[in-house]
Amino acid sequence: MSSLKLVFDAAITAAFPQITQLSQQDADMAKLGAAVITRCGNPAFGDFQCNNAMSLSKALKSLSDYAGR
Repeated sequence: MSSLKLVFDAAITAAFPQITQLSQQDADMAKLGAAVITRCGNPAFGDFQCNNAMSLSKALKSLSDYAGR
């Protein structure tokens, strides 16, 4: 689980470099780059899931230079 978290932490930071800008502006935003990995409740959906999508989307909307790409 810790290896998976490290991979997702790096992937989130690589996909959304704006997170470093947000984390420098607000201490609460510093947690955005940390992946939230949990086991799936339904085996049909796989073994693990990353639950950062909504918090990332909300934070990125606050940036004026982010166009939803």
